[in-house]
Amino acid sequence: MNKEDARKLLPSAQEEKRKLVIKLRKKDQLIQTAAETIGACIKRYKLEGPASLIARNRSPETGTTRQLTQEHEMHLQKLIADKSADQIMLACAL
Repeated sequence: MNKEDARKLLPSAQEEKRKLVIKLRKKDQLIQTAAETIGACIKRYKLEGPASLIARNRSPETGTTRQLTQEHEMHLQKLIADKSADQIMLACAL
């Protein structure tokens, strides 16, 4: 059997697969997919209902992964824009 990696599917295709899992589960039909994946999908469906099947954004919230404060970032942007890599002693070119 040729297995496809669902993580590489478009979000809309993943959503359709989740809907299919719930539909087949309600009919008590055998599903040939990873049991852990199916269990998680069904558990989330029981807790959240049909809204849990909709594809969600996987990326972190904007700004939550910042390494610098906004003030530091603005200072560095200004520094980089005003000077060349040699002037600020960077080992690489920008």
